[in-house]
Order: sequence, then structure tokens, then C-alpha cells
Amino acid sequence: MFYKNNEHKRRFVESIQSVKISITKLEPQFISSLYLLTSNSMLWRRAEISVGWDKIMFKNIELKSISPDGYTLCKVAHDIYENTSHIKFNDLHNNKLISDVMLKLIMRAIEIRRNGSSAFLSASSSS
Repeated sequence: MFYKNNEHKRRFVESIQSVKISITKLEPQFISSLYLLTSNSMLWRRAEISVGWDKIMFKNIELKSISPDGYTLCKVAHDIYENTSHIKFNDLHNNKLISDVMLKLIMRAIEIRRNGSSAFLSASSSS
């Protein structure tokens, strides 16, 4: 599985463990959104209190003065979680808006949304 860095992996693993439910029992959109929210340290500091054991309350995440990357990651996570459309498909190929690393994170999040926790199993067996 691709993580932005070791801190992203640590934040993601800790957030999943704090839910106290097996990752295989969690909804794919929850896991996927958590994956994106934990990829950016400032975003995660703001989002962490809005994450419950079975839901994410995006309306409570304060995005004022956050980095453009953090804002974009939060909006993509929101789109994945609630089927909204803050980010358009055309935005994804704009390398001025979405860096290669962010695109890779978003693609992994889509894979998690599509395949749920099995995305982690297939990623570890192919590494």
C-alpha cells in the first residue's frame, strides 16, 4: 500500500486502531476517506475530532488557512465518503492543482473505496 510517508502510515494505522472495529467490518468509504485525511498532518489535526467510530462529520472540519493540498485532500475524501462532487474529474489531470504524489494518494483512495479492506491485502501481496 502506498503511503505518503511513515507519518501518514502511522496516523492511518492509529486511526483505524482507535475505531476498535476490525478494518474488514468498516465501510470502504470510511476507510478510504480516513486514508486521505491522515495523509496530511495539518488536515489530520483538524479532522481527527470529527471522526467517530463509524462516521466522519466533514461539516465540522475547519479548513480556513489550510494548505491547498490539505483542502483538496479533504474535499476528495468528502466526495468519496458522501458521494458529493467538490472535485471534478478534469481537476485530477491538472498537475498545477494535483501533484503526482496527491494523484497517487487519490488513486489509492479510490482503490480502497472500490475494494474495501481487501485493497490492503492485494497491495501487501503485490509488494
